[in-house]
Amino acid sequence: MAEIIGYGEDAMTLSAIICEKQIIKFLNNMGVRNPQSIKRQLKTAVYFYRPSSGRGKKGYGEFDAIISTDKKIYFIESKWQKSSEVKKSKPIELREEQIDRHKIFTEIIRMNLDKPNMSLENILKEINAKNKKNIKKIIGSRLYNNLNYILPKLLKNKYKIKDKDIVRNVILIFVTDGEKIITKERRYKPTEDIEFNVKTIKYTPEETPGFIKIKF
Repeated sequence: MAEIIGYGEDAMTLSAIICEKQIIKFLNNMGVRNPQSIKRQLKTAVYFYRPSSGRGKKGYGEFDAIISTDKKIYFIESKWQKSSEVKKSKPIELREEQIDRHKIFTEIIRMNLDKPNMSLENILKEINAKNKKNIKKIIGSRLYNNLNYILPKLLKNKYKIKDKDIVRNVILIFVTDGEKIITKERRYKPTEDIEFNVKTIKYTPEETPGFIKIKF
């Protein structure tokens, strides 16, 4: 059988979302432990791996993964011991553009639920104006095109606006057995409340740390 071996957080993320055991571990970490609920969420889940929403002034970068189930939408930033944001004696601290990405996408989901008849173009115009992004061309941009594809798949479960806790912003740290990384949760409130859930998930490295065999 062919082998796929990757390195670093990208490979760890891909391995996690295509391995059912890892997804179950992830859901357990997020508080989902009822076997029937796990089974249902696995059945309804949609996984996005590193979906782009544009770069620089014309976009908001990319998550490492997005997972949507019939209960929650998880926006995920993946890290491991070599990530610059991970320091063993300090809380995890994301860069400003990473925080903004989570803030923006949480707002997009909430606006979409709150104003289901509002076009994606107008949602983006309103959000870009709030964040002082001078994007003259919305329709046809990578941000618009990719969101136009992603959003219907994330919202296929017909969430309701009253479910205010629908979005979970997650910092997922991959660790090996015996590895200790401080994961004290930290809240960021630049302009509005946004909370990050800092969680760890174990991975099995190859002989050289950082390399991982991707099983599928």
